[in-house]
Amino acid sequence: MAWVKLDDHFPDHPKVVSAGPLAGWLYVSGLCYCNRLLTNGFIPFSQVARLAPHREDQDLRDSPGHLAIRLCELGLWAKSEHKGVPGFVVHDFLKYQPSKKKVLT
Repeated sequence: MAWVKLDDHFPDHPKVVSAGPLAGWLYVSGLCYCNRLLTNGFIPFSQVARLAPHREDQDLRDSPGHLAIRLCELGLWAKSEHKGVPGFVVHDFLKYQPSKKKVLT
């Protein structure tokens, strides 16, 4: 089992505060996804909606796609592609989380 390292100041970080609670939750869910599946920080577009489901009664600005863009605008994620699959990469993922190679050795 992999663990996610999260600074205890995370909820108060200016970028997270600016992103809002739903985008913050998407960020944390993304970290868990990456660690669980050993993706080295890559999240396919197709997984974003599953990580932060959107209810019909929510504002469209809080849809998973908009939250992901907000994370990119704040520098927490970046648009990326891995083996031809479009998605996002978590900024500095490997600086704070173990790589797939390290977990498997």
